[in-house]
Amino acid sequence: MKMKLNLYTLGLGLALSAFTFSCSQKTQSHASATVNSAGADVADTSRNVANEVGEEFNQFSSWVKDKSSKAATITEEEWSQLKTEYKEQEAKLEANSSTWDNKTKKAWKKMKAEWNETENKVQARFKD
Repeated sequence: MKMKLNLYTLGLGLALSAFTFSCSQKTQSHASATVNSAGADVADTSRNVANEVGEEFNQFSSWVKDKSSKAATITEEEWSQLKTEYKEQEAKLEANSSTWDNKTKKAWKKMKAEWNETENKVQARFKD
């Protein structure tokens, strides 16, 4: 009887150990898959946000270059409208600038400096 009880206890212990091991493997595998999925989602979101910001910045940069080239012949009224548009776009992009990489921040500063040069030229032309 004692031998039977020992075998029964041993069998129950082995079954419980196998079940625990099996569950921990499933849990571990599931947790790993969840983490990988979440990591991929975060990476995708980061890339999408970076692409959107980059696209907005590139569009605005093109706009600034286009308008700067036309500044030599622009009227004061047109300049006022352009300046208002610039300030609105600048505010939108400036709000997102904390998330930019260093390359984009340098390009942003350069573009703002170029716009300031254009603005100074236009103002000088209007004074003459």
